[in-house]
Amino acid sequence: MGGTVVTPETVQCIDEINTFPPGAAPCLIRMEYTDTELFSGVLTLFVSTVQGKNRICFPRTAAYLSRIEAYTSVHTDEIYTGTCIREYTKSRFLDLMNEMTFADQVEIFRHYGVYTEGTVFDIASFTEPQITKIYSKE
Repeated sequence: MGGTVVTPETVQCIDEINTFPPGAAPCLIRMEYTDTELFSGVLTLFVSTVQGKNRICFPRTAAYLSRIEAYTSVHTDEIYTGTCIREYTKSRFLDLMNEMTFADQVEIFRHYGVYTEGTVFDIASFTEPQITKIYSKE
């Protein structure tokens, strides 16, 4: 399983991570808060794939939901772009967030879905994710 360690590099576009083959699996989830900002939840997912390991960081989140893939269902009325990382413009998670919080009255958040083998993450984020390649298998 020889591999080449690479210097961490920022992935320029969500589409680059959407090219990951099936088999992506999270290895660590971390949520951090500070008292300096009203909305300062930082969600970091470390995702391993057959191509290497990546860090997906959502610098400012309102909420996230983690579900076992076996307990998810497909809803044809949802609208999104992407595959492994999706950005939704219409979803049941957005509906739920709008029902459960006033965050959208303070600042607009977006719904991102991170789809891995076995786990689905729904994230309400005020900013786009920062994706960094931290290890690459050559």
